[in-house]
Amino acid sequence: MRAFIHEDDFTPTPTLASALRAGGSERSALSVDAFPPLSTPPAGPSTSQAASGPLASQNAAIIPNVPVLTHKALEDNFMYYTANIIESVELEQPPFHVILCERYGLLSSITDEDELDVTNHADLLHRMHHIALVVKGRLPRVYVNETIALLDALAEDRAPLDVHSDLVVGRLRTRLSVRRFTLHERIFFIVCAPASTHEIWLHTATDVCHLIRKYSSTEPDLIGNIIPLGIPFSCPKQLPKMEIYHPTSVHAEATARLKGHVFNTTDYLGYISRRNNFMQIAPHSRAALRRGGILWRLAYDGLQFEAENRACMGPDEYAMRIGHVQVLGTASAEEEWYEDHITEEEEGCLIGKYLICTRKSASGLQQVAEVSWFPKENVWLAGRLGSAGYWTTEAEAWYRERLRLIHEDSAPPLSQTQWRDKLRRHAVTAKKVAGALERWSATLLP
Repeated sequence: MRAFIHEDDFTPTPTLASALRAGGSERSALSVDAFPPLSTPPAGPSTSQAASGPLASQNAAIIPNVPVLTHKALEDNFMYYTANIIESVELEQPPFHVILCERYGLLSSITDEDELDVTNHADLLHRMHHIALVVKGRLPRVYVNETIALLDALAEDRAPLDVHSDLVVGRLRTRLSVRRFTLHERIFFIVCAPASTHEIWLHTATDVCHLIRKYSSTEPDLIGNIIPLGIPFSCPKQLPKMEIYHPTSVHAEATARLKGHVFNTTDYLGYISRRNNFMQIAPHSRAALRRGGILWRLAYDGLQFEAENRACMGPDEYAMRIGHVQVLGTASAEEEWYEDHITEEEEGCLIGKYLICTRKSASGLQQVAEVSWFPKENVWLAGRLGSAGYWTTEAEAWYRERLRLIHEDSAPPLSQTQWRDKLRRHAVTAKKVAGALERWSATLLP
Protein backbone atom coordinates (compact mmCIF):
# COMPACT_ATOMS: atom_id res chain seq x y z
CA MET A 1 0.00 0.00 0.00
CA ARG A 2 1.34 3.45 -0.89
CA ALA A 3 0.77 6.64 1.03
CA PHE A 4 1.19 10.08 -0.49
CA ILE A 5 2.06 13.36 1.09
CA HIS A 6 1.43 16.46 -0.94
CA GLU A 7 3.99 19.16 -0.21
CA ASP A 8 2.57 22.40 -1.55
CA ASP A 9 4.76 25.05 -3.16
CA PHE A 10 2.45 27.98 -2.53
CA THR A 11 3.41 31.06 -0.60
CA PRO A 12 0.94 31.05 2.33
CA THR A 13 -1.90 33.50 1.80
CA PRO A 14 -4.52 34.75 4.28
CA THR A 15 -7.52 33.99 2.11
CA LEU A 16 -8.48 31.72 -0.75
CA ALA A 17 -9.22 34.70 -2.96
CA SER A 18 -5.69 36.04 -2.62
CA ALA A 19 -4.30 32.56 -3.17
CA LEU A 20 -6.29 32.27 -6.37
CA ARG A 21 -4.90 35.59 -7.57
CA ALA A 22 -1.37 34.59 -6.65
CA GLY A 23 -1.29 31.36 -8.68
CA GLY A 24 1.05 28.48 -7.90
CA SER A 25 1.65 24.78 -8.21
CA GLU A 26 1.46 21.64 -6.12
CA ARG A 27 3.96 18.81 -5.83
CA SER A 28 2.73 15.34 -4.99
CA ALA A 29 5.45 13.16 -3.49
CA LEU A 30 5.73 9.44 -2.89
CA SER A 31 7.14 8.37 0.45
CA VAL A 32 9.86 5.72 0.48
CA ASP A 33 10.34 3.26 3.35
CA ALA A 34 14.13 3.47 3.22
CA PHE A 35 14.29 7.09 4.36
CA PRO A 36 14.18 8.09 8.05
CA PRO A 37 10.81 9.29 9.41
CA LEU A 38 9.98 12.91 9.89
CA SER A 39 9.87 14.22 13.40
CA THR A 40 6.71 15.91 14.62
CA PRO A 41 6.66 19.55 13.44
CA PRO A 42 7.38 21.97 16.28
CA ALA A 43 4.54 24.33 15.40
CA GLY A 44 1.34 23.74 17.33
CA PRO A 45 -2.18 23.87 15.93
CA SER A 46 -3.75 27.17 14.98
CA THR A 47 -6.32 28.77 17.24
CA SER A 48 -9.16 27.62 15.00
CA GLN A 49 -7.84 24.08 14.86
CA ALA A 50 -7.26 23.93 18.60
CA ALA A 51 -10.85 25.04 19.13
CA SER A 52 -12.09 22.11 17.08
CA GLY A 53 -10.38 19.69 19.45
CA PRO A 54 -7.93 16.84 18.83
CA LEU A 55 -8.46 14.20 16.20
CA ALA A 56 -11.16 11.84 17.37
CA SER A 57 -9.59 8.55 18.50
CA GLN A 58 -12.84 6.75 17.63
CA ASN A 59 -12.14 7.57 14.00
CA ALA A 60 -8.60 6.17 13.98
CA ALA A 61 -7.85 2.93 12.20
CA ILE A 62 -4.93 0.49 12.35
CA ILE A 63 -3.63 0.24 8.80
CA PRO A 64 -0.97 -2.42 8.11
CA ASN A 65 2.02 -1.73 5.87
CA VAL A 66 1.53 2.03 5.61
CA PRO A 67 4.99 3.46 4.88
CA VAL A 68 6.33 6.17 7.17
CA LEU A 69 6.19 9.65 5.62
CA THR A 70 9.65 10.99 4.96
CA HIS A 71 11.57 14.15 4.13
CA LYS A 72 12.99 12.76 0.90
CA ALA A 73 10.57 11.89 -1.84
CA LEU A 74 10.16 11.42 -5.55
CA GLU A 75 8.57 14.37 -7.29
CA ASP A 76 5.36 13.60 -9.16
CA ASN A 77 4.61 15.29 -12.46
CA PHE A 78 1.15 16.44 -11.37
CA MET A 79 1.06 20.22 -11.62
CA TYR A 80 -1.74 22.73 -11.76
CA TYR A 81 -2.33 26.46 -11.90
CA THR A 82 -4.58 28.03 -9.32
CA ALA A 83 -5.65 30.77 -11.73
CA ASN A 84 -7.65 28.14 -13.62
CA ILE A 85 -9.47 26.79 -10.56
CA ILE A 86 -13.15 27.52 -10.18
CA GLU A 87 -13.98 26.74 -6.59
CA SER A 88 -17.77 26.69 -6.60
CA VAL A 89 -20.70 27.17 -8.97
CA GLU A 90 -23.57 29.33 -7.72
CA LEU A 91 -26.93 27.55 -7.49
CA GLU A 92 -30.22 29.19 -8.35
CA GLN A 93 -32.81 27.84 -5.91
CA PRO A 94 -36.53 28.70 -5.92
CA PRO A 95 -38.19 30.60 -3.04
CA PHE A 96 -39.26 28.52 -0.06
CA HIS A 97 -42.99 28.81 -0.90
CA VAL A 98 -42.29 27.25 -4.32
CA ILE A 99 -40.38 24.42 -2.63
CA LEU A 100 -43.24 23.84 -0.17
CA CYS A 101 -45.54 23.47 -3.15
CA GLU A 102 -43.27 21.33 -5.35
CA ARG A 103 -41.83 19.09 -2.62
CA TYR A 104 -44.60 18.94 -0.03
CA GLY A 105 -47.68 19.60 -2.15
CA LEU A 106 -48.80 22.68 -0.17
CA LEU A 107 -51.43 24.54 -2.20
CA SER A 108 -52.22 27.36 0.21
CA SER A 109 -52.31 30.84 -1.31
CA ILE A 110 -49.70 33.49 -0.48
CA THR A 111 -51.78 36.42 -1.75
CA ASP A 112 -53.69 37.11 1.46
CA GLU A 113 -53.00 40.63 2.74
CA ASP A 114 -53.21 39.62 6.41
CA GLU A 115 -49.47 39.09 6.77
CA LEU A 116 -47.12 38.09 9.57
CA ASP A 117 -43.42 38.85 9.94
CA VAL A 118 -41.96 35.33 10.19
CA THR A 119 -38.53 36.48 11.38
CA ASN A 120 -39.54 35.91 14.99
CA HIS A 121 -42.31 33.36 14.43
CA ALA A 122 -40.84 30.61 16.60
CA ASP A 123 -43.37 27.88 15.66
CA LEU A 124 -42.85 28.30 11.93
CA LEU A 125 -39.07 28.66 12.14
CA HIS A 126 -38.86 25.55 14.31
CA ARG A 127 -40.71 23.46 11.73
CA MET A 128 -38.77 24.94 8.84
CA HIS A 129 -35.60 23.94 10.65
CA HIS A 130 -36.81 20.32 10.68
CA ILE A 131 -37.09 20.27 6.88
CA ALA A 132 -33.98 22.43 6.34
CA LEU A 133 -35.68 25.35 4.62
CA VAL A 134 -34.62 28.96 5.03
CA VAL A 135 -37.65 31.24 5.43
CA LYS A 136 -37.79 35.01 5.90
CA GLY A 137 -39.95 38.03 5.17
CA ARG A 138 -43.71 38.44 5.57
CA LEU A 139 -46.29 35.72 4.93
CA PRO A 140 -50.09 35.50 5.07
CA ARG A 141 -51.37 34.30 8.43
CA VAL A 142 -53.42 31.50 6.79
CA TYR A 143 -50.36 30.31 4.84
CA VAL A 144 -48.27 30.17 8.01
CA ASN A 145 -50.94 28.22 9.88
CA GLU A 146 -51.41 25.72 7.05
CA THR A 147 -47.66 25.20 6.69
CA ILE A 148 -47.40 24.40 10.40
CA ALA A 149 -50.42 22.08 10.21
CA LEU A 150 -48.99 20.20 7.19
CA LEU A 151 -45.58 19.65 8.74
CA ASP A 152 -47.10 18.63 12.08
CA ALA A 153 -49.26 16.05 10.28
CA LEU A 154 -46.22 14.63 8.49
CA ALA A 155 -44.17 14.52 11.70
CA GLU A 156 -47.02 12.56 13.34
CA ASP A 157 -47.60 10.44 10.21
CA ARG A 158 -51.26 11.32 9.81
CA ALA A 159 -53.32 12.66 6.92
CA PRO A 160 -53.16 16.47 6.49
CA LEU A 161 -56.94 16.67 6.06
CA ASP A 162 -57.36 20.30 7.12
CA VAL A 163 -54.70 21.65 4.79
CA HIS A 164 -54.80 22.69 1.14
CA SER A 165 -52.42 19.98 -0.06
CA ASP A 166 -52.43 17.57 -2.99
CA LEU A 167 -51.17 14.76 -0.71
CA VAL A 168 -54.80 13.76 -0.07
CA VAL A 169 -56.49 14.52 -3.40
CA GLY A 170 -55.66 11.31 -5.25
CA ARG A 171 -53.25 10.63 -8.08
CA LEU A 172 -51.33 13.49 -9.59
CA ARG A 173 -52.02 14.31 -13.22
CA THR A 174 -48.98 14.55 -15.44
CA ARG A 175 -47.83 14.31 -19.05
CA LEU A 176 -44.82 12.32 -17.93
CA SER A 177 -44.71 8.56 -18.28
CA VAL A 178 -44.16 7.02 -14.83
CA ARG A 179 -43.98 3.32 -14.06
CA ARG A 180 -42.76 1.32 -11.08
CA PHE A 181 -40.03 -1.21 -11.67
CA THR A 182 -38.85 -3.76 -9.09
CA LEU A 183 -35.29 -4.99 -9.39
CA HIS A 184 -33.85 -7.32 -6.76
CA GLU A 185 -36.58 -6.30 -4.28
CA ARG A 186 -35.74 -2.64 -4.83
CA ILE A 187 -38.36 -0.30 -6.28
CA PHE A 188 -37.42 2.25 -8.96
CA PHE A 189 -39.66 4.75 -10.70
CA ILE A 190 -38.85 4.97 -14.41
CA VAL A 191 -39.76 8.40 -15.77
CA CYS A 192 -39.87 9.46 -19.40
CA ALA A 193 -40.87 12.75 -21.01
CA PRO A 194 -43.51 12.85 -23.78
CA ALA A 195 -42.23 11.90 -27.24
CA SER A 196 -38.90 10.78 -25.74
CA THR A 197 -37.21 7.41 -25.29
CA HIS A 198 -34.71 8.68 -22.71
CA GLU A 199 -35.65 7.10 -19.38
CA ILE A 200 -34.43 8.21 -15.97
CA TRP A 201 -34.76 6.03 -12.89
CA LEU A 202 -35.75 7.83 -9.69
CA HIS A 203 -35.39 6.17 -6.31
CA THR A 204 -38.31 7.55 -4.27
CA ALA A 205 -41.97 8.43 -4.80
CA THR A 206 -41.30 11.80 -3.16
CA ASP A 207 -38.77 12.66 -5.87
CA VAL A 208 -41.19 11.59 -8.61
CA CYS A 209 -43.95 13.81 -7.21
CA HIS A 210 -41.47 16.67 -6.86
CA LEU A 211 -40.54 16.28 -10.53
CA ILE A 212 -44.19 16.05 -11.64
CA ARG A 213 -45.09 19.29 -9.85
CA LYS A 214 -41.97 21.00 -11.16
CA TYR A 215 -42.13 19.72 -14.74
CA SER A 216 -43.29 22.14 -17.39
CA SER A 217 -44.02 21.56 -21.08
CA THR A 218 -42.13 24.79 -21.77
CA GLU A 219 -39.00 23.19 -20.29
CA PRO A 220 -39.43 19.58 -21.41
CA ASP A 221 -35.88 18.41 -20.67
CA LEU A 222 -36.09 15.97 -17.77
CA ILE A 223 -32.44 16.08 -16.79
CA GLY A 224 -32.55 19.87 -16.72
CA ASN A 225 -35.35 19.61 -14.14
CA ILE A 226 -33.66 16.87 -12.10
CA ILE A 227 -30.05 18.00 -11.82
CA PRO A 228 -30.72 21.22 -9.80
CA LEU A 229 -32.68 19.24 -7.18
CA GLY A 230 -29.68 17.29 -5.92
CA ILE A 231 -31.68 14.05 -5.74
CA PRO A 232 -30.33 10.55 -6.43
CA PHE A 233 -31.18 9.05 -9.81
CA SER A 234 -29.91 6.40 -12.22
CA CYS A 235 -29.35 6.16 -15.96
CA PRO A 236 -28.43 2.48 -16.38
CA LYS A 237 -27.77 0.63 -19.62
CA GLN A 238 -29.01 -2.82 -20.54
CA LEU A 239 -25.93 -4.70 -21.75
CA PRO A 240 -24.80 -8.32 -22.28
CA LYS A 241 -23.63 -9.99 -19.08
CA MET A 242 -19.94 -9.60 -18.35
CA GLU A 243 -17.49 -10.31 -15.58
CA ILE A 244 -16.91 -7.28 -13.36
CA TYR A 245 -13.33 -6.86 -12.24
CA HIS A 246 -11.91 -4.93 -9.32
CA PRO A 247 -11.07 -1.40 -10.52
CA THR A 248 -7.69 -1.58 -12.29
CA SER A 249 -6.95 2.14 -12.54
CA VAL A 250 -6.43 4.39 -9.54
CA HIS A 251 -7.89 7.83 -10.24
CA ALA A 252 -7.66 9.16 -6.70
CA GLU A 253 -4.70 8.48 -4.45
CA ALA A 254 -4.87 8.90 -0.69
CA THR A 255 -3.52 12.25 0.51
CA ALA A 256 -1.60 12.29 3.77
CA ARG A 257 -0.45 14.84 6.32
CA LEU A 258 1.74 14.51 9.38
CA LYS A 259 0.35 14.71 12.89
CA GLY A 260 0.18 18.34 13.98
CA HIS A 261 -0.20 19.71 10.45
CA VAL A 262 -2.07 23.02 10.44
CA PHE A 263 -4.54 23.05 7.54
CA ASN A 264 -5.03 26.26 5.59
CA THR A 265 -6.23 27.52 2.20
CA THR A 266 -3.15 26.11 0.50
CA ASP A 267 -4.30 22.61 1.45
CA TYR A 268 -7.80 23.48 0.32
CA LEU A 269 -6.58 24.66 -3.09
CA GLY A 270 -4.76 21.37 -3.53
CA TYR A 271 -7.97 19.51 -2.69
CA ILE A 272 -10.03 21.59 -5.14
CA SER A 273 -7.54 20.86 -7.90
CA ARG A 274 -7.55 17.10 -7.23
CA ARG A 275 -11.35 17.00 -7.03
CA ASN A 276 -11.86 18.97 -10.25
CA ASN A 277 -9.18 16.95 -12.00
CA PHE A 278 -10.95 13.70 -11.09
CA MET A 279 -14.40 14.97 -12.07
CA GLN A 280 -13.29 16.35 -15.43
CA ILE A 281 -10.96 13.55 -16.52
CA ALA A 282 -12.30 10.26 -15.12
CA PRO A 283 -15.32 9.30 -17.27
CA HIS A 284 -17.07 7.34 -14.51
CA SER A 285 -16.89 10.31 -12.10
CA ARG A 286 -20.37 11.30 -13.30
CA ALA A 287 -21.66 8.57 -10.96
CA ALA A 288 -21.10 11.00 -8.06
CA LEU A 289 -23.47 13.48 -9.71
CA ARG A 290 -26.23 10.87 -9.63
CA ARG A 291 -25.82 10.11 -5.92
CA GLY A 292 -27.52 13.30 -4.73
CA GLY A 293 -26.72 15.11 -1.48
CA ILE A 294 -23.22 16.23 -0.58
CA LEU A 295 -21.52 14.15 -3.29
CA TRP A 296 -23.82 15.72 -5.89
CA ARG A 297 -22.94 19.24 -4.67
CA LEU A 298 -19.20 18.62 -4.76
CA ALA A 299 -19.42 16.86 -8.13
CA TYR A 300 -21.54 19.72 -9.48
CA ASP A 301 -18.78 22.16 -8.57
CA GLY A 302 -16.12 19.86 -9.95
CA LEU A 303 -17.77 19.57 -13.36
CA GLN A 304 -18.08 23.35 -13.67
CA PHE A 305 -21.16 23.92 -15.87
CA GLU A 306 -20.92 20.50 -17.58
CA ALA A 307 -23.17 18.66 -15.12
CA GLU A 308 -26.23 18.37 -17.36
CA ASN A 309 -24.16 17.23 -20.34
CA ARG A 310 -22.37 14.53 -18.35
CA ALA A 311 -25.13 13.29 -16.07
CA CYS A 312 -26.68 10.59 -18.24
CA MET A 313 -23.63 9.52 -20.21
CA GLY A 314 -22.12 6.08 -19.67
CA PRO A 315 -21.32 3.59 -18.55
CA ASP A 316 -18.85 3.60 -21.45
CA GLU A 317 -16.45 0.93 -22.63
CA TYR A 318 -13.51 2.44 -20.76
CA ALA A 319 -15.33 2.46 -17.41
CA MET A 320 -16.39 -1.15 -17.89
CA ARG A 321 -12.91 -2.25 -18.92
CA ILE A 322 -11.31 -0.83 -15.77
CA GLY A 323 -14.07 -2.11 -13.48
CA HIS A 324 -15.83 1.15 -12.58
CA VAL A 325 -19.37 -0.21 -13.07
CA GLN A 326 -21.95 -1.85 -10.85
CA VAL A 327 -24.74 -4.26 -11.66
CA LEU A 328 -28.19 -3.02 -10.64
CA GLY A 329 -29.87 -6.29 -11.55
CA THR A 330 -30.72 -8.85 -14.19
CA ALA A 331 -32.55 -7.62 -17.28
CA SER A 332 -32.88 -10.98 -19.04
CA ALA A 333 -31.14 -14.33 -19.32
CA GLU A 334 -28.36 -12.73 -21.34
CA GLU A 335 -28.35 -9.11 -20.15
CA GLU A 336 -28.01 -7.03 -17.00
CA TRP A 337 -28.47 -3.39 -15.98
CA TYR A 338 -25.13 -1.59 -15.60
CA GLU A 339 -24.26 1.82 -14.22
CA ASP A 340 -21.10 3.84 -13.47
CA HIS A 341 -19.61 3.44 -10.01
CA ILE A 342 -17.04 5.33 -7.91
CA THR A 343 -14.85 3.66 -5.32
CA GLU A 344 -14.43 4.55 -1.65
CA GLU A 345 -11.05 6.13 -2.48
CA GLU A 346 -12.71 8.30 -5.12
CA GLU A 347 -15.37 9.39 -2.65
CA GLY A 348 -12.47 10.39 -0.42
CA CYS A 349 -11.10 12.52 -3.25
CA LEU A 350 -14.47 14.28 -3.60
CA ILE A 351 -14.86 15.10 0.09
CA GLY A 352 -11.20 16.05 0.58
CA LYS A 353 -10.04 13.16 2.77
CA TYR A 354 -6.59 13.11 4.40
CA LEU A 355 -4.79 10.34 6.25
CA ILE A 356 -3.12 11.63 9.41
CA CYS A 357 -0.27 9.34 10.46
CA THR A 358 -0.45 9.56 14.23
CA ARG A 359 1.67 6.84 15.86
CA LYS A 360 2.55 3.17 15.79
CA SER A 361 0.60 0.65 17.82
CA ALA A 362 2.21 -1.79 20.26
CA SER A 363 2.36 -4.36 17.46
CA GLY A 364 4.28 -1.96 15.23
CA LEU A 365 1.46 -1.14 12.84
CA GLN A 366 0.98 2.45 11.71
CA GLN A 367 -2.09 4.12 13.21
CA VAL A 368 -3.90 6.44 10.82
CA ALA A 369 -6.76 8.86 11.48
CA GLU A 370 -8.98 10.22 8.73
CA VAL A 371 -10.21 13.79 8.37
CA SER A 372 -11.98 15.51 5.47
CA TRP A 373 -13.16 18.94 4.37
CA PHE A 374 -16.69 17.56 3.95
CA PRO A 375 -18.60 14.59 5.44
CA LYS A 376 -18.90 11.17 3.85
CA GLU A 377 -22.13 10.37 2.06
CA ASN A 378 -23.48 8.06 4.78
CA VAL A 379 -22.78 10.64 7.49
CA TRP A 380 -24.50 13.36 5.44
CA LEU A 381 -27.58 11.20 4.85
CA ALA A 382 -27.84 10.36 8.55
CA GLY A 383 -27.94 14.05 9.50
CA ARG A 384 -30.78 16.57 9.36
CA LEU A 385 -29.67 18.28 6.14
CA GLY A 386 -29.34 14.99 4.28
CA SER A 387 -32.60 13.51 5.59
CA ALA A 388 -34.70 15.81 3.39
CA GLY A 389 -33.69 13.72 0.36
CA TYR A 390 -32.80 16.68 -1.86
CA TRP A 391 -30.52 19.73 -1.71
CA THR A 392 -32.40 22.20 0.47
CA THR A 393 -31.92 25.95 0.79
CA GLU A 394 -30.47 25.46 4.27
CA ALA A 395 -28.05 22.85 2.91
CA GLU A 396 -26.85 25.40 0.36
CA ALA A 397 -26.56 28.08 3.07
CA TRP A 398 -24.54 25.63 5.20
CA TYR A 399 -22.30 24.86 2.21
CA ARG A 400 -21.62 28.52 1.43
CA GLU A 401 -20.87 29.23 5.09
CA ARG A 402 -18.51 26.26 5.21
CA LEU A 403 -16.59 27.65 2.21
CA ARG A 404 -16.42 31.10 3.82
CA LEU A 405 -14.93 29.68 7.01
CA ILE A 406 -12.43 27.61 5.04
CA HIS A 407 -11.35 30.79 3.26
CA GLU A 408 -10.66 32.33 6.64
CA ASP A 409 -8.67 29.30 7.81
CA SER A 410 -11.35 28.81 10.49
CA ALA A 411 -12.73 25.44 9.39
CA PRO A 412 -10.12 22.64 9.24
CA PRO A 413 -11.01 19.13 8.05
CA LEU A 414 -12.91 17.05 10.61
CA SER A 415 -13.13 13.38 11.47
CA GLN A 416 -16.35 11.57 10.56
CA THR A 417 -17.19 11.39 14.27
CA GLN A 418 -16.96 15.16 14.47
CA TRP A 419 -19.02 15.53 11.30
CA ARG A 420 -21.70 13.22 12.70
CA ASP A 421 -21.94 15.28 15.87
CA LYS A 422 -22.31 18.49 13.87
CA LEU A 423 -25.03 17.23 11.51
CA ARG A 424 -27.29 15.03 13.61
CA ARG A 425 -29.23 17.74 15.50
CA HIS A 426 -33.01 17.29 14.92
CA ALA A 427 -32.30 14.45 12.47
CA VAL A 428 -34.93 12.21 14.10
CA THR A 429 -37.80 14.60 13.36
CA ALA A 430 -36.45 15.26 9.87
CA LYS A 431 -36.48 11.53 9.12
CA LYS A 432 -40.05 11.19 10.43
CA VAL A 433 -41.26 13.96 8.11
CA ALA A 434 -39.38 12.49 5.14
CA GLY A 435 -40.72 8.99 5.84
CA ALA A 436 -44.34 10.16 6.08
CA LEU A 437 -43.96 12.28 2.94
CA GLU A 438 -42.68 9.24 1.05
CA ARG A 439 -45.64 7.12 2.13
CA TRP A 440 -48.18 9.76 1.14
CA SER A 441 -46.37 10.49 -2.12
CA ALA A 442 -46.53 6.83 -3.09
CA THR A 443 -50.33 7.02 -3.03
CA LEU A 444 -50.26 9.77 -5.68
CA LEU A 445 -48.54 7.63 -8.34
CA PRO A 446 -49.85 4.90 -10.64
